[in-house]
Amino acid sequence: MPRISCIFLFLRLIGAAVVAATLTFAGAAAAQDVDLVKLRRSVAEAQRDARNLDIAIEQRAAENQRLADALDVADVREPVTFAELRQAKFEVDIARTRLSTLDHRLSEQMAMMGDLNAEIIRLTSSNTGAADTLKRVVEEAALDWRSRLRDIENDMIGKLTRFRELSAEYLYLRQEELQILQSEISLDAITGSEGGKADPIIARLRDLVTQLSRTAMQLSNDAASIETSTPAAVERRNLLRLRSDELLLRSTARLTDIVIVEAQNVIDGVRPMIDEPAVPIRLFNEAIGAVDDASDDLGARRSIISDNQTALQDFNRFLTEPGNLQQAATGQTNRIQALRRLLETQDREIGELQDRLLSVRDALVKERAARQRAALLQREVARTDRGARDRIAAEIADIPSELTRIYSARVAEVETAIVVADNERFAVLAGALLVVLALTLWLRQRVLRRFVASRATRATEVPIEVLRRNLFWLFPAAVWGIFCATFAISRSTAVSVFTLLIIPAAAALLRDLTQVIVAHSTEGRKRRIGIIITRSTEVAMVATALVVFVYVVLDEVPLLPSTQTAIDRLAYSVFVLSGLPMLLFVFVFANTGSNSAYGKARRFIAAVLSLLPPVALIATGVTGLAGYTQLANIMLENLGIAIAIAATLALILGVLNDIIEGMAETIREKDPARAYFMRSNFLQPLNRLLQVLLALVAIAVAAHIFGWSQETPGISQLVEVWRTTVFSVGGQGYSIGNVLIATAAFVFVFWAAAWTRRVAYTVIFRHLKDIGIRQSLSVFAQYVVIVLGVLLTLSAVGFDVTTLTVFAASLGVGIGFGLQNVVNNFISGLLLLVERPLRLGDIVTVGANSGTVSQIGIRSMRLTTFDEFDLIVPNSALISDTFTNWTRTNSQMRVLLTVGIAYDNDPEEAIKIVYEILKEHKGVLRSPAPMVTVEEFADSSINLRVCYYIDLRGNYSGFVVKSEVLSAVWRRFAKAGITIPFPQRDLHIINPSGAAPAAVPSQTVPERPESAHGEWVGDAIELAQENASQESAKE
Repeated sequence: MPRISCIFLFLRLIGAAVVAATLTFAGAAAAQDVDLVKLRRSVAEAQRDARNLDIAIEQRAAENQRLADALDVADVREPVTFAELRQAKFEVDIARTRLSTLDHRLSEQMAMMGDLNAEIIRLTSSNTGAADTLKRVVEEAALDWRSRLRDIENDMIGKLTRFRELSAEYLYLRQEELQILQSEISLDAITGSEGGKADPIIARLRDLVTQLSRTAMQLSNDAASIETSTPAAVERRNLLRLRSDELLLRSTARLTDIVIVEAQNVIDGVRPMIDEPAVPIRLFNEAIGAVDDASDDLGARRSIISDNQTALQDFNRFLTEPGNLQQAATGQTNRIQALRRLLETQDREIGELQDRLLSVRDALVKERAARQRAALLQREVARTDRGARDRIAAEIADIPSELTRIYSARVAEVETAIVVADNERFAVLAGALLVVLALTLWLRQRVLRRFVASRATRATEVPIEVLRRNLFWLFPAAVWGIFCATFAISRSTAVSVFTLLIIPAAAALLRDLTQVIVAHSTEGRKRRIGIIITRSTEVAMVATALVVFVYVVLDEVPLLPSTQTAIDRLAYSVFVLSGLPMLLFVFVFANTGSNSAYGKARRFIAAVLSLLPPVALIATGVTGLAGYTQLANIMLENLGIAIAIAATLALILGVLNDIIEGMAETIREKDPARAYFMRSNFLQPLNRLLQVLLALVAIAVAAHIFGWSQETPGISQLVEVWRTTVFSVGGQGYSIGNVLIATAAFVFVFWAAAWTRRVAYTVIFRHLKDIGIRQSLSVFAQYVVIVLGVLLTLSAVGFDVTTLTVFAASLGVGIGFGLQNVVNNFISGLLLLVERPLRLGDIVTVGANSGTVSQIGIRSMRLTTFDEFDLIVPNSALISDTFTNWTRTNSQMRVLLTVGIAYDNDPEEAIKIVYEILKEHKGVLRSPAPMVTVEEFADSSINLRVCYYIDLRGNYSGFVVKSEVLSAVWRRFAKAGITIPFPQRDLHIINPSGAAPAAVPSQTVPERPESAHGEWVGDAIELAQENASQESAKE
C-alpha cells in the first residue's frame, strides 16, 4: 500500500504542477487583463502539490528504509525464484524511468521558475503608476500573488530535488536487491526444477524401468530354476531367458526415454534465459554446462541403442533357426520388431535433440559473449550519499563478528577432526611432517645451495636461489596440506586456510626475487638505486599482501554490492601504487647489457616486454578506480595468467638454451674439429625448432584458457584477412593465408635442402673416400629435398600439380627466348655431377686460370686460384670447352729438367750423381722412378734430361723440390769436378782496311724475375707447362 500511494501522489504531483504552470502563464498574458482568481487558484494548486510532495518524500524515505533493512545478505532466506528475479528487474527499470522523468520535470520546473522571475521583474519595471486606484490595486495584488507563487515554486524545486535524491537512492537499493538475487538464484530456479520437484513423466518412466527390471530378474531366476534337460524344458528355459533379455532391453529403452525427456526439459528450461536480461552471466555458464551434459548423455544413449539393435539382430537370428521356440517364435518376433521400431524412433529423436541442443548452445554462447562485453563497459558508481555510507559503516562493523562466526566453525571442525582421530592418523601426520622438514632442510642446505654455488645454468640460477630462500615460507602451507589430507578436512576450510598461508609466501617470494635480480644487476653507482628499488618493492609487496589478505578474508563474508564496490576501489588503488616500483625497476635495469647493435635490439625488445606487466597492473588499477570493476577483474585475471604463461615459457626456453650450450661445450671438449659443425647444423636448429614448438604450445594454452576462437573480436577480422583471395589459377582461388604458408614453406624447404646437403656430405656419406662421390650424392639429396618439398607445398596450399604440364610448356617457351644460359648451366651442372670429370679439391686449369675446385653448384663452379681469389666458372663452360684436370686420376706430375756438362766430363758419372740426388730427396716419388738420360750434344755442353715425379697433394712444393735438386746438382758437380759450361760461340771479326771498329754498346741481359711466393702446386703446374712447351718446340 505505501508503494501504491507513493506512485499515486507522484503522478498527481506532476499533473497539478503542469496545471499550475499553465494558469500562471495564462494569468501573465497581459498586464491589463489580470485574473486574480486564476492566480489565487494557481497558488492553491501549488500549495496542495507541495503538501502532496511532502507526503511522497516521507513515503519514499520510509520505502527506502524498508528496502535498506531488507538488504541483509547474511539472512537465511527461501530460494530465489525466477518470478522474483523478473519482478526485481521490473522494479529497477521502473525506478530508472521515474528517475529520468524526475530529472526532466526538475529541469522544466527550474525553467518555469526562471520565466516567472522574469515576468515579475517585467511587471515591476512596467508599473504604470496609474491614477486609477482600482487598477493599481489589482496590479499590486497580482504582483503579490505571483511573488507568493514564486516562493512556493522555489520551495517545490527544493522538495523535488530532495525527492529526486530519494528516488536515486531507491534505484540504487533496487539495483542492490537485483544483484543480491542474481548472486543467489540457481539454474534450477530458471529451468523450473527447484525444490526437488521431479517431472511426473520421468517419475512414471522410472517406475516402469523398476518394474521391467524386476520382471526380467524374476524370469531369469525362473529360467535358472529349470534343471531338467528334456526338449520341452530346454525350450522353456530358452524362452524365459529370451523374454528376460527382451525386458532388459525394454528397460534400457525406457532409460533412454528418461534421458530424452531430461534433454527436452533442459532445452525448454534454458531457452527463456536468452531473452531475459535479468539472468546473470554465471547462469549462462551453468546452462552451457547443462546443455553439454545433456548432449553427452544423448550420445551415450545413442551408442547403447546401437548395441541394443545388434542384440536384437542376434535375437532374430536365434528365432529364425529351425527347432528353436517354434511355438512362441511368432509372438516373440513381433515384440522384438516393435522394440526395434522403438529404438529407431529414439535414435531419430536423439539426433533431432542433439541438433536442437547445439543450436541452443550456440545461442547461449552468443548471448553470454554479448552480455560479457556489455558488463565490461558497465560502470559501477560509488555511493557517496549519507545513507550508503551509514549502511557500509554498519556492515563493516558487523564483519568481525561474522568472521568470528565463520572461523569459529572451522576451528570447531578442526578440533572435532583431531578429537575423533585415531593414533594411526597422528603417527602418519608426525611421520609426514618429519619427512617434509627433513626434505626442506636437505633441499635448502645441500641440493639447492650446491646447485647455486656450482656451475648452475643461467636461466635457473635466480629462480633456484629465490626458491632456496623461501622454502621455510612454504613449509606452513605444506604442513596444512598434509594435515587436511590426513584428517579429512572439508574442501572449503582447507582451501580458505591454505590461501591465507600462501599469500605471505608469495609476497616473500616476489620480494626475494626483486632482491636477487637487483643484487645480480647492480654495481657501483647503481647500488644505491638498487637499494631504493628494493625498499620500494618491499613496501609495495607488503601493502599488496595485506590488501589481498583482507580481500580473501572478506570474500568469505556476504557483503552488499555497495560495500563490495568500496573494497574493490581500495584494492585497485593499491594495485596502482604497487605497479610504480615495478616501473622504476624496469626503467633502471632494462638498459644493462651488451653495447652491440644486436644487444641493443634485444635490450629494447626486453625493455618493451618488461614494461607490459607493470603498465598493465597500473592500467588495471586505474580501470577499477574508474568504476569498471568487471573489466578490471578480467584484466587482472588475464594479466596473472599471461604473466604465468610468459614466465614459464621464458624459464623453459632459458633452461633449453642452457642445455644446448652444455651439449655444445661437451662436444667441443671431446671433438673440437666437429664442434662447430655439430653446433651450427644440429644443436642450433634443434634449439630453434623447440623454441617454435614451445611458443606454439604457449599460444595454444593461452587460447584455451582465454577462450579465443574465430568469433573473438580481433581474431575474426584477422581470419577474414587471412581468407581474402588475392589471385586465382585454373579456377582455384588462393588467399593471403595460402601465400604466407607457401612462402614460409618454401623458405623452410630451401633451408632444409641446404641443411641436407651439408649433413649428407659430412655425416651420412663420411665413409666414402671419394670426395667427388660425396659431393655428388649430397647435391642430389639437396635436389630431391627441393623437388619433394616444392611439390608437397604446392599440394598443401591446394595447387593442382597436374597443371605443371602447362607450366612446363610455358617454361620451354621461356627457355627458348631468355633462359637458355640458365638452363644450360643447370643441365651442365647435372652432367658434371653424373660424369664427374672434376671433384672437390681437384687442381684444374680452365683457360689461363689454375686453381683448386672449392664448390660445384647448380649453376656454376667456384675455383680458388693460387693467388687466393675465387673464380666463378659457369658449368656450361666446363662442358663445352676443354680444361685440364691435373689430379683427375692421380695427383702425380712429371717434372723435366735439363742439365748441361762440359764435353770434357764423363756423362755416366754425371748421370749417377744426379740419380743419387733424386733418390735422396724426399719430395721426389720413388714410383714412378726418376730417370736421367743424355738428351743431346749441344753447342757448348752435353745436355742431360732429368725426369722425376712429385705429388701435387704432398708436403713439398714443386719449385722447392726443383730448387733443392738443382742446388744439390751444382754442389755435387763442383765436388766431383764436373763443369757446367757457359755458352761458347766462335766470333770471326772482319776488319775492313781503313775502318776503325765501331764501338758496340754493352747490354745487360735482364735476369728472369723470381716467382713470387705462392702455392707450390701452382708453381709445379707452371713448371709442367714450361716443360710441355719446350718439348713441343723441339718437336
